[in-house]
Amino acid sequence: VGLVFGKEIRHKTNYIGAPYDDSHIGMMQTILPVTQRKRWIKVDIRLDWTKHIHDIFIDDVYLVKETPFFGGGIRGLSVGNFFGGSNVWFDEIYVGGDTTMGFRCPF
Repeated sequence: VGLVFGKEIRHKTNYIGAPYDDSHIGMMQTILPVTQRKRWIKVDIRLDWTKHIHDIFIDDVYLVKETPFFGGGIRGLSVGNFFGGSNVWFDEIYVGGDTTMGFRCPF
């Protein structure tokens, strides 16, 4: 599961992206066509290992719904910035069981 942040937010599953190789970005689907500079963005990626599907919420808006993925586990987690001259910060990265008890924001 991959996300790329820039002037837009793009998403793709089941691909191999190497650090510093941005050739895969053109193959990714735009899920949010416009972003704002100097603004926090809340991102939730929720994996359902039983059904092998995932959901993505951007600022609590449900944008990627029940999209299939392949794989039996997570070998790594990569976060980075593909755009030179810009800064990005990450915090509160959590990997673990879903403690939301199935709650979904009604938006």
